[in-house]
Amino acid sequence: MKYKCLVSGSSTAPDIFAYNSLIHVLCMFGKSKDALVVWNEMEVSGNEPDNSMYHILIQGSCKSYQMDHG
Repeated sequence: MKYKCLVSGSSTAPDIFAYNSLIHVLCMFGKSKDALVVWNEMEVSGNEPDNSMYHILIQGSCKSYQMDHG
């Protein structure tokens, strides 16, 4: 999810709100496994999950019948 600024050449990492939004959309469309990949990327980037993130992941896992992931 990192992107590089074409003008300055510096790279910028997404914040927790960007990760929340992406994971929420993935879970809405039943892509809970992809959401967990983004979750792992978020952990590696040093961002700390918040309550919203946990809620989104649990709800998405339950909707896709993957209770063990939730």
